[in-house]
Amino acid sequence: MPGKKIKQLRLLKDYTQEHLAFEAGISQSQMSKYESGETVPDAEMLKKLAKTLEVEVFEFFYDSNKEMKQAFERWLQRID
Repeated sequence: MPGKKIKQLRLLKDYTQEHLAFEAGISQSQMSKYESGETVPDAEMLKKLAKTLEVEVFEFFYDSNKEMKQAFERWLQRID
């Protein structure tokens, strides 16, 4: 679930839920539901959130930089 990671990335940027929600074009209550895992954002919303947070969408799905690096390396091997 990407909710926990959305919250972590939001806090790293020092954004409030209200600010991120505004930038994504949704309500603060919807953002709260995403972060709590009550609902899951669709692909388009993940793209908007990633753009606002200045990250790649896949970063919402990994808990550590090590996991992200390994996933990225596997992806690179597939496209070579």
